[in-house]
Amino acid sequence: GTEFTKTISGEVPLYYCKLNFASTLGANCKIGEIKGIPTPQPLATYTFSHEFQNRLFLFNEYNGEKNKTIYSMANAPDVFNGSDSGSLYFGDKTGITAAAFVYNVFKAGAYDQLIVTKKNETYRVSGNGPTNWVVQRISANIGSVAPLSMVACEVSEGAQVDVKTQVAIWQSDKGFVMTDGAAVIPISDDIKCYFDPNDSRY
Repeated sequence: GTEFTKTISGEVPLYYCKLNFASTLGANCKIGEIKGIPTPQPLATYTFSHEFQNRLFLFNEYNGEKNKTIYSMANAPDVFNGSDSGSLYFGDKTGITAAAFVYNVFKAGAYDQLIVTKKNETYRVSGNGPTNWVVQRISANIGSVAPLSMVACEVSEGAQVDVKTQVAIWQSDKGFVMTDGAAVIPISDDIKCYFDPNDSRY
């Protein structure tokens, strides 16, 4: 926290370091190279990770803000500081359970979305980058209770078997569901008795 930029002679603000020598350098002594040692911010422990738009996302801070994700700089999965990295928050303080990436082409254009779930909520992150990402909740009562069940896959769109839509599918506490980023849809009505606490087969 002690470093700051400085403008000299109206130039671009930069970081400057002053070097002091313990004794006078000889006339034949020439400095051949000066290197800096990068000191990244210490990273907390996160529960799981996912890739989205050429960035690494770390989800669910283990001993901190469980509804938080941090994202790396573009094309640099090991850089989590600087103006091109940051963090996003999803709803209340309850933990994030799973995430999946889906990409679809609609009439208005192509969209890639990051689907993020909590135990009882589902969100999507859409946009082209941190400057215009939008976090939207698409379900307030369906989430993921089995994180490793979440997968992204392609399905046929209605009767047109040649038209594919990419969706995320996972297990909620109400059964198996899917979304293309618009709404969360149940897809396991034929086995819903196993998710009904009022059914003897629950």
